[in-house]
Amino acid sequence: MKKLSFIGMTCALIICNAWNAQGQMSEEALAQDWDDDEWDVYTQTPEEGLAEDLALVAKAKGWTIEEAAADRKAADEVGRIAEELAKKRPDLFVGSAVSEEPGGVPTLYVKGPAGPDVLDIVKSSEIEINVADRQPFSFMELEARQQKVNRSLEELGYKDYMTFFKLAEAGQIRAKVAVEANLPETAFEIVQSLPVEQRDYVHLSVSHVPVGVLEHAMGGMRAKDDGVFECTTGWTVGGNGVTTAAHCSGINQIDTPGGTTHTFPYQSQHKGQWGDVEWHTSSTIEEWKFYANSSSQRWTQQLEARANISENESICIYGRSSNDRDCSLDVESLSVSCLNAQRLVRMDGDATIGGDSGGGWSWNTRAYGSHVGDCSSRNVFSVADLFDEAIGRTVRLTTCPGVCTPLQTTGCCIVPGCGGCCEPGFQTCQQSNCQWGPCY
Repeated sequence: MKKLSFIGMTCALIICNAWNAQGQMSEEALAQDWDDDEWDVYTQTPEEGLAEDLALVAKAKGWTIEEAAADRKAADEVGRIAEELAKKRPDLFVGSAVSEEPGGVPTLYVKGPAGPDVLDIVKSSEIEINVADRQPFSFMELEARQQKVNRSLEELGYKDYMTFFKLAEAGQIRAKVAVEANLPETAFEIVQSLPVEQRDYVHLSVSHVPVGVLEHAMGGMRAKDDGVFECTTGWTVGGNGVTTAAHCSGINQIDTPGGTTHTFPYQSQHKGQWGDVEWHTSSTIEEWKFYANSSSQRWTQQLEARANISENESICIYGRSSNDRDCSLDVESLSVSCLNAQRLVRMDGDATIGGDSGGGWSWNTRAYGSHVGDCSSRNVFSVADLFDEAIGRTVRLTTCPGVCTPLQTTGCCIVPGCGGCCEPGFQTCQQSNCQWGPCY
Protein backbone atom coordinates (compact mmCIF):
# COMPACT_ATOMS: atom_id res chain seq x y z
CA MET A 1 0.00 0.00 0.00
CA LYS A 2 1.03 3.61 -0.51
CA LYS A 3 2.60 5.45 2.37
CA LEU A 4 1.32 8.75 3.79
CA SER A 5 2.26 11.71 1.61
CA PHE A 6 2.33 15.12 3.26
CA ILE A 7 0.70 18.25 1.90
CA GLY A 8 3.06 20.52 3.75
CA MET A 9 3.87 22.97 0.96
CA THR A 10 0.22 23.77 0.22
CA CYS A 11 -0.54 24.02 3.92
CA ALA A 12 2.41 26.31 4.52
CA LEU A 13 1.31 28.68 1.78
CA ILE A 14 -2.23 28.79 3.20
CA ILE A 15 -1.00 29.48 6.72
CA CYS A 16 1.45 32.18 5.69
CA ASN A 17 -1.38 34.09 4.04
CA ALA A 18 -3.73 33.99 7.03
CA TRP A 19 -1.56 33.74 10.16
CA ASN A 20 1.24 35.88 11.52
CA ALA A 21 4.39 34.73 13.29
CA GLN A 22 2.68 34.74 16.68
CA GLY A 23 0.07 32.22 15.52
CA GLN A 24 -2.69 34.84 15.38
CA MET A 25 -5.04 35.65 12.52
CA SER A 26 -3.90 38.56 10.36
CA GLU A 27 -5.74 41.86 10.65
CA GLU A 28 -7.30 41.27 7.25
CA ALA A 29 -8.71 37.93 8.39
CA LEU A 30 -10.18 39.25 11.63
CA ALA A 31 -13.11 41.60 12.05
CA GLN A 32 -14.05 43.42 15.25
CA ASP A 33 -15.18 41.51 18.34
CA TRP A 34 -18.78 40.39 18.57
CA ASP A 35 -21.17 43.19 19.44
CA ASP A 36 -24.79 42.44 20.33
CA ASP A 37 -25.99 45.55 18.51
CA GLU A 38 -23.82 45.38 15.40
CA TRP A 39 -22.70 42.11 13.85
CA ASP A 40 -19.77 43.19 11.70
CA VAL A 41 -18.37 39.95 10.31
CA TYR A 42 -15.71 38.85 7.89
CA THR A 43 -16.30 36.03 5.41
CA GLN A 44 -13.34 33.69 5.47
CA THR A 45 -12.06 31.94 2.38
CA PRO A 46 -11.76 28.14 2.55
CA GLU A 47 -7.99 28.60 2.78
CA GLU A 48 -8.32 30.88 5.80
CA GLY A 49 -10.82 28.52 7.39
CA LEU A 50 -8.45 25.59 6.96
CA ALA A 51 -5.56 27.58 8.39
CA GLU A 52 -7.58 28.57 11.46
CA ASP A 53 -8.80 25.04 12.17
CA LEU A 54 -5.36 23.47 11.72
CA ALA A 55 -3.81 26.06 14.02
CA LEU A 56 -6.47 25.48 16.69
CA VAL A 57 -5.96 21.70 16.57
CA ALA A 58 -2.18 22.10 16.74
CA LYS A 59 -2.42 24.48 19.71
CA ALA A 60 -4.88 22.27 21.62
CA LYS A 61 -2.83 19.09 21.17
CA GLY A 62 0.71 20.43 21.30
CA TRP A 63 1.34 19.51 17.69
CA THR A 64 3.01 21.37 14.87
CA ILE A 65 0.91 22.72 12.02
CA GLU A 66 2.46 20.06 9.81
CA GLU A 67 1.37 17.30 12.19
CA ALA A 68 -2.17 18.69 12.35
CA ALA A 69 -2.30 18.77 8.54
CA ALA A 70 -1.07 15.17 8.31
CA ASP A 71 -3.71 14.10 10.84
CA ARG A 72 -6.46 15.82 8.83
CA LYS A 73 -5.26 14.21 5.60
CA ALA A 74 -5.43 10.78 7.22
CA ALA A 75 -8.94 11.50 8.58
CA ASP A 76 -10.22 12.70 5.21
CA GLU A 77 -8.75 9.78 3.28
CA VAL A 78 -9.85 6.95 5.58
CA GLY A 79 -13.26 8.63 5.80
CA ARG A 80 -13.51 8.66 2.01
CA ILE A 81 -12.64 4.96 1.81
CA ALA A 82 -15.10 4.14 4.61
CA GLU A 83 -17.90 6.04 2.89
CA GLU A 84 -17.26 4.20 -0.39
CA LEU A 85 -17.37 0.82 1.40
CA ALA A 86 -20.57 1.81 3.23
CA LYS A 87 -22.24 2.63 -0.09
CA LYS A 88 -21.07 -0.48 -1.94
CA ARG A 89 -21.14 -3.09 0.84
CA PRO A 90 -23.13 -1.86 3.87
CA ASP A 91 -23.28 -5.48 5.05
CA LEU A 92 -19.48 -5.40 5.54
CA PHE A 93 -19.03 -1.80 6.70
CA VAL A 94 -18.21 -1.32 10.39
CA GLY A 95 -16.45 2.06 10.53
CA SER A 96 -13.09 3.78 10.62
CA ALA A 97 -10.70 5.28 13.16
CA VAL A 98 -7.87 7.79 12.92
CA SER A 99 -4.59 7.02 14.68
CA GLU A 100 -3.98 8.84 17.96
CA GLU A 101 -0.57 9.80 16.57
CA PRO A 102 -0.71 12.70 14.09
CA GLY A 103 -0.49 11.32 10.58
CA GLY A 104 -0.35 7.73 11.83
CA VAL A 105 -1.91 4.86 9.93
CA PRO A 106 -5.74 4.96 10.22
CA THR A 107 -7.89 1.83 10.49
CA LEU A 108 -10.84 0.54 8.49
CA TYR A 109 -13.02 -1.99 10.33
CA VAL A 110 -14.66 -4.70 8.22
CA LYS A 111 -17.11 -7.48 9.09
CA GLY A 112 -15.76 -10.91 8.24
CA PRO A 113 -12.69 -11.54 6.07
CA ALA A 114 -11.64 -8.70 3.75
CA GLY A 115 -12.20 -10.05 0.24
CA PRO A 116 -11.23 -8.53 -3.12
CA ASP A 117 -14.18 -6.11 -3.09
CA VAL A 118 -12.88 -4.54 0.14
CA LEU A 119 -9.19 -4.65 -0.75
CA ASP A 120 -9.79 -3.03 -4.14
CA ILE A 121 -11.43 -0.05 -2.42
CA VAL A 122 -8.57 0.23 0.08
CA LYS A 123 -5.96 0.07 -2.71
CA SER A 124 -7.42 3.26 -4.21
CA SER A 125 -6.28 5.18 -1.13
CA GLU A 126 -3.41 7.68 -1.34
CA ILE A 127 -2.20 6.62 2.10
CA GLU A 128 -1.60 3.41 3.99
CA ILE A 129 -4.72 2.10 5.74
CA ASN A 130 -4.81 -0.74 8.25
CA VAL A 131 -7.68 -3.18 7.59
CA ALA A 132 -9.09 -4.68 10.80
CA ASP A 133 -11.27 -7.38 9.28
CA ARG A 134 -13.06 -10.40 10.77
CA GLN A 135 -15.22 -8.15 12.95
CA PRO A 136 -18.36 -9.99 14.16
CA PHE A 137 -20.92 -7.25 13.37
CA SER A 138 -21.52 -4.57 10.76
CA PHE A 139 -22.26 -0.99 11.82
CA MET A 140 -25.98 -1.55 11.20
CA GLU A 141 -25.91 -4.66 13.38
CA LEU A 142 -24.06 -2.82 16.14
CA GLU A 143 -26.73 -0.12 16.17
CA ALA A 144 -29.47 -2.77 16.24
CA ARG A 145 -27.87 -4.35 19.36
CA GLN A 146 -27.63 -0.89 20.93
CA GLN A 147 -31.30 -0.11 20.22
CA LYS A 148 -32.36 -3.36 21.92
CA VAL A 149 -30.49 -2.30 25.07
CA ASN A 150 -32.16 1.13 24.89
CA ARG A 151 -35.60 -0.45 24.81
CA SER A 152 -34.74 -2.78 27.68
CA LEU A 153 -33.56 0.08 29.92
CA GLU A 154 -36.67 2.12 29.10
CA GLU A 155 -38.92 -0.84 29.85
CA LEU A 156 -37.22 -1.13 33.25
CA GLY A 157 -38.19 2.51 33.88
CA TYR A 158 -34.88 4.33 33.36
CA LYS A 159 -35.18 7.70 31.64
CA ASP A 160 -31.71 9.22 32.03
CA TYR A 161 -29.17 6.91 30.44
CA MET A 162 -26.75 6.61 27.56
CA THR A 163 -25.56 3.72 25.41
CA PHE A 164 -22.74 3.55 22.86
CA PHE A 165 -20.17 1.21 21.35
CA LYS A 166 -16.54 1.33 20.27
CA LEU A 167 -15.60 -0.18 16.93
CA ALA A 168 -12.71 -2.19 18.36
CA GLU A 169 -14.78 -3.83 21.11
CA ALA A 170 -16.39 -6.49 18.91
CA GLY A 171 -20.03 -5.85 19.72
CA GLN A 172 -19.86 -4.83 23.37
CA ILE A 173 -22.48 -2.20 24.26
CA ARG A 174 -21.53 0.28 26.94
CA ALA A 175 -24.25 1.85 29.08
CA LYS A 176 -24.41 4.39 31.90
CA VAL A 177 -27.60 4.79 33.92
CA ALA A 178 -28.56 7.54 36.35
CA VAL A 179 -29.91 6.15 39.64
CA GLU A 180 -33.66 6.59 40.00
CA ALA A 181 -35.95 6.05 42.99
CA ASN A 182 -37.59 2.64 43.34
CA LEU A 183 -35.36 1.08 40.65
CA PRO A 184 -32.28 -1.15 41.01
CA GLU A 185 -29.26 0.97 41.93
CA THR A 186 -26.24 -1.27 41.33
CA ALA A 187 -24.76 -2.22 37.98
CA PHE A 188 -25.06 -5.92 38.80
CA GLU A 189 -28.77 -5.62 39.65
CA ILE A 190 -29.54 -3.64 36.49
CA VAL A 191 -27.65 -6.01 34.20
CA GLN A 192 -29.41 -9.00 35.78
CA SER A 193 -32.72 -7.27 35.04
CA LEU A 194 -31.92 -7.19 31.31
CA PRO A 195 -33.01 -9.97 28.95
CA VAL A 196 -30.72 -12.99 29.25
CA GLU A 197 -29.29 -12.63 25.75
CA GLN A 198 -28.11 -9.05 26.49
CA ARG A 199 -26.32 -9.67 29.78
CA ASP A 200 -23.12 -11.03 28.26
CA TYR A 201 -22.44 -8.06 26.00
CA VAL A 202 -23.61 -5.07 28.06
CA HIS A 203 -20.95 -3.26 30.13
CA LEU A 204 -22.94 -1.02 32.49
CA SER A 205 -22.09 1.60 35.10
CA VAL A 206 -24.30 3.75 37.32
CA SER A 207 -24.22 7.47 38.04
CA HIS A 208 -25.57 9.40 41.03
CA VAL A 209 -25.67 12.63 39.00
CA PRO A 210 -27.55 13.30 35.73
CA VAL A 211 -26.07 11.53 32.72
CA GLY A 212 -27.52 13.85 30.07
CA VAL A 213 -27.43 17.65 30.31
CA LEU A 214 -29.00 19.87 27.64
CA GLU A 215 -27.28 23.16 26.86
CA HIS A 216 -29.74 25.75 25.57
CA ALA A 217 -27.87 28.10 23.34
CA MET A 218 -27.31 31.71 22.30
CA GLY A 219 -24.58 31.04 19.76
CA GLY A 220 -24.22 31.52 16.02
CA MET A 221 -27.28 33.43 14.88
CA ARG A 222 -29.49 34.19 17.84
CA ALA A 223 -32.90 32.49 18.09
CA LYS A 224 -35.36 34.16 20.46
CA ASP A 225 -38.61 33.55 22.25
CA ASP A 226 -40.42 36.92 22.13
CA GLY A 227 -37.14 38.82 22.38
CA VAL A 228 -35.50 36.54 24.96
CA PHE A 229 -32.44 34.54 23.92
CA GLU A 230 -33.40 30.89 23.94
CA CYS A 231 -31.26 28.95 21.50
CA THR A 232 -28.77 29.15 18.65
CA THR A 233 -29.33 28.50 14.97
CA GLY A 234 -27.37 25.80 13.23
CA TRP A 235 -27.44 25.28 9.45
CA THR A 236 -29.37 26.65 6.50
CA VAL A 237 -31.72 24.01 5.10
CA GLY A 238 -33.33 26.02 2.32
CA GLY A 239 -33.46 29.52 0.90
CA ASN A 240 -35.03 30.71 4.14
CA GLY A 241 -34.95 27.62 6.39
CA VAL A 242 -32.64 27.35 9.40
CA THR A 243 -32.17 24.59 11.98
CA THR A 244 -31.94 24.73 15.73
CA ALA A 245 -32.18 22.10 18.49
CA ALA A 246 -35.49 20.33 19.08
CA HIS A 247 -35.24 20.73 22.85
CA CYS A 248 -35.55 24.50 22.42
CA SER A 249 -39.07 25.79 23.02
CA GLY A 250 -41.05 28.85 22.01
CA ILE A 251 -38.58 30.06 19.36
CA ASN A 252 -40.24 32.64 17.10
CA GLN A 253 -37.53 35.18 16.20
CA ILE A 254 -34.07 35.19 14.63
CA ASP A 255 -31.39 37.90 14.62
CA THR A 256 -29.44 38.46 11.42
CA PRO A 257 -26.18 40.35 10.79
CA GLY A 258 -26.80 44.04 11.32
CA GLY A 259 -28.98 43.38 14.36
CA THR A 260 -32.28 43.05 12.47
CA THR A 261 -34.82 40.72 14.06
CA HIS A 262 -37.06 38.68 11.77
CA THR A 263 -39.97 36.40 12.47
CA PHE A 264 -38.92 32.74 12.64
CA PRO A 265 -41.99 30.49 12.19
CA TYR A 266 -41.67 26.94 13.46
CA GLN A 267 -41.99 24.18 10.85
CA SER A 268 -41.24 20.79 12.38
CA GLN A 269 -38.95 18.99 14.82
CA HIS A 270 -37.58 15.56 15.61
CA LYS A 271 -36.18 14.22 18.85
CA GLY A 272 -35.59 10.50 18.67
CA GLN A 273 -33.84 8.00 16.46
CA TRP A 274 -32.27 10.60 14.13
CA GLY A 275 -31.07 13.10 16.75
CA ASP A 276 -32.36 16.36 18.26
CA VAL A 277 -33.20 18.94 15.58
CA GLU A 278 -35.95 21.25 14.37
CA TRP A 279 -36.25 23.87 11.65
CA HIS A 280 -37.91 27.22 11.13
CA THR A 281 -38.31 29.56 8.20
CA SER A 282 -37.29 33.19 8.17
CA SER A 283 -38.90 36.23 6.58
CA THR A 284 -35.60 36.92 4.82
CA ILE A 285 -33.35 34.69 2.70
CA GLU A 286 -30.69 33.30 5.01
CA GLU A 287 -27.29 32.97 3.36
CA TRP A 288 -25.76 29.53 3.23
CA LYS A 289 -23.10 30.43 5.74
CA PHE A 290 -22.29 29.64 9.34
CA TYR A 291 -20.44 31.45 12.10
CA ALA A 292 -17.00 29.91 12.48
CA ASN A 293 -16.21 32.28 15.34
CA SER A 294 -17.63 35.48 16.77
CA SER A 295 -16.40 37.69 13.95
CA SER A 296 -16.08 35.40 10.93
CA GLN A 297 -18.43 33.47 8.68
CA ARG A 298 -17.78 30.71 6.15
CA TRP A 299 -19.78 29.46 3.19
CA THR A 300 -21.16 25.96 3.79
CA GLN A 301 -19.60 23.99 0.95
CA GLN A 302 -19.73 20.35 2.06
CA LEU A 303 -21.91 18.01 4.10
CA GLU A 304 -19.95 15.32 5.94
CA ALA A 305 -21.42 11.89 5.20
CA ARG A 306 -22.13 9.92 8.35
CA ALA A 307 -19.99 7.02 7.14
CA ASN A 308 -17.11 9.47 6.59
CA ILE A 309 -16.88 10.36 10.30
CA SER A 310 -14.09 8.40 12.03
CA GLU A 311 -13.25 7.66 15.64
CA ASN A 312 -10.43 9.95 16.91
CA GLU A 313 -11.17 12.56 14.21
CA SER A 314 -10.80 16.21 15.27
CA ILE A 315 -13.85 18.47 14.77
CA CYS A 316 -14.51 22.08 15.79
CA ILE A 317 -17.43 23.67 17.66
CA TYR A 318 -18.52 27.30 17.95
CA GLY A 319 -21.17 28.30 20.48
CA ARG A 320 -22.49 31.79 21.21
CA SER A 321 -22.32 31.44 24.99
CA SER A 322 -18.70 30.30 25.21
CA ASN A 323 -18.06 32.57 22.17
CA ASP A 324 -14.98 30.60 21.20
CA ARG A 325 -14.15 28.26 18.31
CA ASP A 326 -12.74 25.10 19.87
CA CYS A 327 -10.99 22.33 17.91
CA SER A 328 -9.50 20.44 20.86
CA LEU A 329 -11.84 17.42 20.88
CA ASP A 330 -11.84 14.16 18.93
CA VAL A 331 -14.70 11.81 18.07
CA GLU A 332 -15.04 9.10 20.72
CA SER A 333 -18.21 7.26 19.67
CA LEU A 334 -20.08 7.25 16.37
CA SER A 335 -23.51 6.26 17.67
CA VAL A 336 -24.70 7.30 21.12
CA SER A 337 -28.19 7.18 22.62
CA CYS A 338 -28.68 9.85 25.27
CA LEU A 339 -31.01 12.74 26.18
CA ASN A 340 -33.95 10.92 24.53
CA ALA A 341 -32.15 11.08 21.19
CA GLN A 342 -30.27 8.44 19.24
CA ARG A 343 -27.45 8.25 16.68
CA LEU A 344 -25.61 11.16 18.28
CA VAL A 345 -21.85 11.55 17.94
CA ARG A 346 -19.98 11.80 21.24
CA MET A 347 -16.67 13.63 21.60
CA ASP A 348 -13.87 12.82 24.05
CA GLY A 349 -14.34 15.87 26.27
CA ASP A 350 -16.42 18.94 27.05
CA ALA A 351 -15.59 22.16 25.22
CA THR A 352 -18.94 23.91 25.71
CA ILE A 353 -20.91 25.66 28.42
CA GLY A 354 -24.58 26.24 29.08
CA GLY A 355 -25.86 28.34 26.22
CA ASP A 356 -24.00 26.61 23.37
CA SER A 357 -26.64 24.08 22.29
CA GLY A 358 -27.49 24.13 18.60
CA GLY A 359 -24.09 25.50 17.55
CA GLY A 360 -22.52 23.96 14.48
CA TRP A 361 -19.85 21.26 14.62
CA SER A 362 -17.69 21.72 11.53
CA TRP A 363 -14.32 21.43 9.86
CA ASN A 364 -13.32 24.28 7.55
CA THR A 365 -16.41 24.69 5.30
CA ARG A 366 -17.85 21.24 6.03
CA ALA A 367 -21.01 20.68 8.14
CA TYR A 368 -20.83 17.79 10.63
CA GLY A 369 -23.72 18.44 12.99
CA SER A 370 -25.48 20.58 15.60
CA HIS A 371 -24.68 20.64 19.31
CA VAL A 372 -27.13 19.02 21.73
CA GLY A 373 -25.47 19.02 25.15
CA ASP A 374 -23.37 16.82 27.42
CA CYS A 375 -23.68 13.08 27.88
CA SER A 376 -21.78 11.94 30.96
CA SER A 377 -19.70 15.13 30.87
CA ARG A 378 -18.78 14.81 27.19
CA ASN A 379 -20.21 16.73 24.24
CA VAL A 380 -22.73 15.13 21.89
CA PHE A 381 -24.17 16.42 18.63
CA SER A 382 -26.83 15.51 16.07
CA VAL A 383 -25.41 14.38 12.73
CA ALA A 384 -26.17 16.84 9.92
CA ASP A 385 -26.25 14.00 7.38
CA LEU A 386 -29.35 12.67 9.16
CA PHE A 387 -31.35 15.91 8.94
CA ASP A 388 -33.25 14.63 5.90
CA GLU A 389 -34.48 11.62 7.91
CA ALA A 390 -35.19 13.78 10.96
CA ILE A 391 -36.93 16.81 9.45
CA GLY A 392 -37.18 16.11 5.74
CA ARG A 393 -34.61 18.80 4.94
CA THR A 394 -30.89 18.72 4.26
CA VAL A 395 -28.08 21.22 4.76
CA ARG A 396 -27.87 23.54 1.76
CA LEU A 397 -24.49 23.90 0.09
CA THR A 398 -23.05 26.41 -2.30
CA THR A 399 -20.46 25.00 -4.68
CA CYS A 400 -19.34 26.90 -7.72
CA PRO A 401 -15.62 26.20 -7.99
CA GLY A 402 -13.15 28.33 -9.87
CA VAL A 403 -11.70 31.81 -9.77
CA CYS A 404 -14.10 34.70 -10.25
CA THR A 405 -13.69 38.39 -10.92
CA PRO A 406 -15.58 41.12 -9.01
CA LEU A 407 -19.27 41.33 -9.88
CA GLN A 408 -19.03 38.47 -12.40
CA THR A 409 -22.30 36.52 -12.61
CA THR A 410 -22.50 32.87 -13.59
CA GLY A 411 -24.90 29.97 -13.66
CA CYS A 412 -24.29 27.42 -10.93
CA CYS A 413 -25.51 24.26 -9.35
CA ILE A 414 -27.00 24.15 -5.87
CA VAL A 415 -26.03 20.83 -4.31
CA PRO A 416 -28.52 19.91 -1.55
CA GLY A 417 -26.51 16.94 -0.36
CA CYS A 418 -28.56 14.19 -1.99
CA GLY A 419 -25.88 12.52 -4.05
CA GLY A 420 -25.61 14.67 -7.14
CA CYS A 421 -29.01 16.36 -7.21
CA CYS A 422 -28.77 19.88 -8.58
CA GLU A 423 -31.05 22.86 -8.88
CA PRO A 424 -30.22 25.67 -11.35
CA GLY A 425 -29.36 29.08 -9.99
CA PHE A 426 -26.98 31.98 -10.41
CA GLN A 427 -24.56 33.88 -8.23
CA THR A 428 -22.52 37.03 -8.39
CA CYS A 429 -18.87 37.20 -7.42
CA GLN A 430 -18.44 39.11 -4.18
CA GLN A 431 -16.36 42.20 -4.92
CA SER A 432 -14.69 42.33 -1.51
CA ASN A 433 -12.76 39.09 -1.77
CA CYS A 434 -13.67 37.50 -5.12
CA GLN A 435 -15.40 34.55 -3.51
CA TRP A 436 -18.61 33.15 -4.93
CA GLY A 437 -21.75 33.94 -2.96
CA PRO A 438 -24.80 31.69 -2.56
CA CYS A 439 -26.95 30.59 -5.50
CA TYR A 440 -30.44 32.10 -5.81
